[in-house]
Amino acid sequence: MTLNFETLDIPGSEGDFMSVYAADFGSPSEEKLRILLSWAESSSPLKATHTGAPGDIAAGE
Repeated sequence: MTLNFETLDIPGSEGDFMSVYAADFGSPSEEKLRILLSWAESSSPLKATHTGAPGDIAAGE
């Protein structure tokens, strides 16, 4: 699986950061991540609050 990543500093916190990983849209890696997500959703009592395509949140959709 091939993932792109970006590490972001969290403003107002000393030394904290967040890493974001994503697969290219339409790639085999994206399909594999979706399979992992389906496994996680079926085994967790918590439900995802965002079900759109990767990038929708950043794009404001």
